[in-house]
Amino acid sequence: MGDIHCARCGEPWEADGVRHQTEMSGSEAERFLTGQGCPHCWADPSLVRNHQVEQFLEDLVDPGNVDQEPLERLTAVVLPPGGRVL
Repeated sequence: MGDIHCARCGEPWEADGVRHQTEMSGSEAERFLTGQGCPHCWADPSLVRNHQVEQFLEDLVDPGNVDQEPLERLTAVVLPPGGRVL
């Protein structure tokens, strides 16, 4: 099975390792699988915002990457789910 990428920072994690808890603990895996980040971005929260900004810029260069309009994408970067600014 392939990698699962962190929803917050984009770090790839081996799917089997996450599911069988060899890559992270059970509680970490649960948080990871529900989109709350991973040990990589929990250790360095600046990675979260940097990944989102990088993805936004990539989407501007190649709009075929996403279905959202650029303004919607920018709003998602500035105000992530829950409306909390990182």
